[in-house]
Amino acid sequence: MITRSTLLLALAFLAAATRVHAAPTVFLGDPEPGRISGTVEVGGEHRPVLPSAAGMIGPVAVVPGAVLRIGMAFARDGCPGGPPTDFRIEVATNRAPRTVFRRRLDPDVACGRWTDAAVALDPSAAGTASFRFVVRATRATDRGRALHALWGDPAIVAPPSDRPPPNVIVISFDTLGARHVGAYGYAYPTTPTLDGLAADGTLFTTAVSHYPSTAGSHMTLFTGLLPAAHGVRGFGDELPRSIPTLPETLRAAGYLTAAVTEDFILSRGMGFARGFHAYRENRTPAGATPGLARETLKRGLEWIASARREPFFLFLHTYQVHKPYRPPPGYVGLVRDGVTADGASDEVNYDAEIRFADRLLGRFVARLRRDGVLDRTLLVVTGDHGDEFGEHGGEGHAKTLYDEVMRVPLVVRGPGIPPGLRVGARVGLADVTPTVLELAGVTVPRDLDGRSLVPAFRGEALPPRAIVAEVRGQLANARAPVNLRAVWLGDRKVIHDVTASRWHAYDLTADPREEHDLGEGVPEVTAARPVLARYDALGLGPNERPAAETPTPENLEKLRALGYVE
Repeated sequence: MITRSTLLLALAFLAAATRVHAAPTVFLGDPEPGRISGTVEVGGEHRPVLPSAAGMIGPVAVVPGAVLRIGMAFARDGCPGGPPTDFRIEVATNRAPRTVFRRRLDPDVACGRWTDAAVALDPSAAGTASFRFVVRATRATDRGRALHALWGDPAIVAPPSDRPPPNVIVISFDTLGARHVGAYGYAYPTTPTLDGLAADGTLFTTAVSHYPSTAGSHMTLFTGLLPAAHGVRGFGDELPRSIPTLPETLRAAGYLTAAVTEDFILSRGMGFARGFHAYRENRTPAGATPGLARETLKRGLEWIASARREPFFLFLHTYQVHKPYRPPPGYVGLVRDGVTADGASDEVNYDAEIRFADRLLGRFVARLRRDGVLDRTLLVVTGDHGDEFGEHGGEGHAKTLYDEVMRVPLVVRGPGIPPGLRVGARVGLADVTPTVLELAGVTVPRDLDGRSLVPAFRGEALPPRAIVAEVRGQLANARAPVNLRAVWLGDRKVIHDVTASRWHAYDLTADPREEHDLGEGVPEVTAARPVLARYDALGLGPNERPAAETPTPENLEKLRALGYVE
């Protein structure tokens, strides 16, 4: 039986094979039998690794002028104190194998970081070639310790094509709601940088999240599928291997890929690291305030500089504006005249955190512009959900589906994106993956829940459609288990409280703050019922749903600090 997820995987790799501009890249560390032994974290950065005794890999296609990119490292239990170790790469074509790379690393010096190398392959390697990756300790008595040496994600990278597709950078500011962004009409000066990007690019005025919590929302952004279809809602849920992700598809199309995220909730064990050449998780110490935007954006710039290869895909995610809100000194006064940090409410501190994150975004964009990267890059800036500040009697997120939590900013800037365009059609974060793929010249799989927004950039109207969201589970500070679903139908919105078996409806034009419930007697409730029935039918079968990851004690402490568990 061919399942929906199996079809998705086949379509994704068919789409990668039909790329139009990307130069070919062969990733020798791709997850095929005998090639990798999983991912390993060194210095906070996860990479796919080859087995210690990789043997011969190939034959694989090598184009003239190709370069072999490779990382080398020592596992934590192999350094320091281990012997100096030789890393050697041999290439075999139609002749005897020959050594094309050799480097000796001392674990006492190289411990705790990846050491990268770029090996120019001579013209005789063009066509097909096989590669052997060899590790040898320099002291025979310690030879066994050389098994702790790692080869990280080798890739044969072709020279840039004459018509390369754009680079892609997706930046997600966790908990950034649209209502607190200047370009969306907010009265306070929280986002001068983001407002400027919106003026230089296209702003979607009514973008919504499909799940008001970090894991569920980001997995929808990564897959173009709704939460019921991908099955990831909270920390520990794992994406089935049969469902492809945006970085996997771009990687197969010739992109180099990297991600920098924070504080583990976008866990590699849940599937978020799939498709990335390098996946870094910045972590704050236990009990510390979340938010490492300065470090996260800095690491992103460092990776771009070290990659020295286009096209690339970079994903950046920060908790800088997530509760608890503790902005740096001076930022409260930038968003509220006359208010001091001591007297600031949660909402004011939230705004101040946004202003600080926006300033760091400005430095990031300025560096891209200075280095000549910005205008060759598709830049997508968004949030996964917002926060509520008592609008409907609660605080935080992951408890309701009202628009203060569900509306998010979505700004797109880059090649082919019209400046100053404001698109009023309601869109969802599920639309990001198909939009990026089409702009990257990759055929969009037909079986996605999201749709490409590229027609809007050409001035075409996006056909109206229903958009679905949900939230469920027992969360910190929630009065009872949450089980809610929402459907946006034009300017009306329907919320179904499954637990209480109640329906609510709102006119978002006349009542944008959803203060006047129209009740369940309106036609939109009748229209929403079959939409939600189709949504429920997307659910994964029991044999498609992997086992959930069990949080460590450290992770549980972080989840409590972020408000996700008691």
